[in-house]
Amino acid sequence: MLRGSGWLRQVIVVSVCLTGWGCENAKPPAKTKALPVVTGSAQVEDVPITVRGVGQTRAIRIAPLAPQRAGTIVKLPFPDGGEVKKDQVLIHLDPSNEQAEVDALEAQLAEAQRDLEKAQELAAAKTITPEQLESAQTTRNQVRGQLDAARVRLSKMNPVAAFDGRLSITPLNPGDYLDAGAWFGTLVDDDPLYIDYQLPQQHAGRLSADQRVEVASMDGRTRIDGKVIAVDPSITQESRAIGVRALADNADGRFHSGESVVVVHHLGQRKQAMLLPQIAIALTQKGPTVYTVEDGKAKANAVKLGAKIGHRVVIESGLEPGDEVVIEGWKQLHDGAAVRGVPPIATQGQELLK
Repeated sequence: MLRGSGWLRQVIVVSVCLTGWGCENAKPPAKTKALPVVTGSAQVEDVPITVRGVGQTRAIRIAPLAPQRAGTIVKLPFPDGGEVKKDQVLIHLDPSNEQAEVDALEAQLAEAQRDLEKAQELAAAKTITPEQLESAQTTRNQVRGQLDAARVRLSKMNPVAAFDGRLSITPLNPGDYLDAGAWFGTLVDDDPLYIDYQLPQQHAGRLSADQRVEVASMDGRTRIDGKVIAVDPSITQESRAIGVRALADNADGRFHSGESVVVVHHLGQRKQAMLLPQIAIALTQKGPTVYTVEDGKAKANAVKLGAKIGHRVVIESGLEPGDEVVIEGWKQLHDGAAVRGVPPIATQGQELLK
């Protein structure tokens, strides 16, 4: 008998176990554990087609204020930033000299009128020549014209608002001397408000008047709606962009003229777009990927993404309506992994697909 025959018996036992004969204690292979994931279906609905731009607000009317006559400021009837109505007095200048001129010319006019009336009586009695009567009439008319001009100069000592609006802050105070033509403030009418902005030239063919726009402050806290009133007929050569002007209601004065704003321009609607929450999109080396579930197995699908709509994104291609999509839990998956659906987290469940 060979001494090494023990190793031969071991090989025979192992071979029997591998072929399924005997070895009652051998364990069956472990079953793959299904990974829990939150699933749902892509929503199909009409979505707005929008494009964003950065613009600037502009008052529909803005006028620098300057008196036509020089004088000392007597009174500023409105506070800085105050609202005024058309034809209300904005500033009172000392009218002493102009008032004295008017008073003197009124006296001269009264005297010239008396002289004319006397000349008319004498002319009727043929005691003066027609030339003398005409001279009296000319004198009266000249004085009347001088008085009218003086009254205009007097009225210009109290400049008035050309339109309803709000006053800027003025650096002047009562007692300051103001030269003719010197700036003392600005009158602004910012309701409604112009919104001027530019959009990339590729959108030019889709722009038109009356399209809706949303206007937001740079921090996003303040918003108003408006509509397009004009589209520039040409593209700027420097930026290859097209200018757009919108008009927005600003009755409560939330925006100021010259303010930078974010504009969302609505180009129309896309019918029956497929939408998924952004959290369902896996960004891999192969590009955007969405996992679907087929027969309890995960399947990786390369997708083409479109516009973002809030916290959702349009799926241009790669999925079909009705596909069961993994919304959460895809980070632990690979193509072909066993999965099982679980209810969404209570605080997010109703929002995941909205």
